[in-house]
Amino acid sequence: MEPTRVSYRILVIDECGALRSMAPILFESGELVSSGPGGGYGVMAKAVESQRPDLVILDLVSDLAAFQAIEEVMAENPTPILVLHSGQYSVNPFKALALGALDVAERPVSPPGQFWKELRRKVVLLAQVRVVQHVQGRKKKIGSSVVGKTQNSSMHVVAIAASLGGPKALSILLKTLPPDFRAPICICQHISDGFTADLTQWLSSETQLKVTEAADNQLLERGRVYIAPSRRHLRVRAGLRISLEDGPVLMGFKPSCDALLTS
Repeated sequence: MEPTRVSYRILVIDECGALRSMAPILFESGELVSSGPGGGYGVMAKAVESQRPDLVILDLVSDLAAFQAIEEVMAENPTPILVLHSGQYSVNPFKALALGALDVAERPVSPPGQFWKELRRKVVLLAQVRVVQHVQGRKKKIGSSVVGKTQNSSMHVVAIAASLGGPKALSILLKTLPPDFRAPICICQHISDGFTADLTQWLSSETQLKVTEAADNQLLERGRVYIAPSRRHLRVRAGLRISLEDGPVLMGFKPSCDALLTS
């Protein structure tokens, strides 16, 4: 007897209607089904309450209205939210994560077939994540007592590999660290090309540490966070210097978490 196939209920929210017109492609495989007609940001909270989707896909074109909708949903009916951003609008999509959205992804203006295949896989995974109530303003800064100072004067390096759902986890982790954290932190986030600048900017606002995109031959410093830039592998070499390499894709990714960790 074949196992029962699970279908996840998806609510599509976008202000312009462009994504909803293309959304039927997303549901062709049967893994995902539409929870309802969707609509603009103004109907998002009520639609989530009445339709109880497993995940919301929000196409980000207007920051204020979209962010208000995300905040309302996560405060009243916590639901996984995937934010899509085409790059046509001057808004940092990572701000949505601070309000409780689960992940962000790039949406091409004219998405090819491969985009829908990858998006479907991402949505299936995110729809299974349990989220909790998130109210902006309840954040509490954690003091430097969280991480005690070590008596060892040698320099250690912290390397972090992150993929699906990584930006939100990075924010939670980094904001617990004090500004005098005694090691440099190198991060490789598997993410759409061109998003690392926005990720760096957003993480800078979420932590007391200084966050920058990594530069080639840069000397690592204690208490600083270095983000692997788009399309470059970040490795740590002798002398605690950064090496950015334009090598081949590794295990489907560039930058590659494996490249950073093995270095």
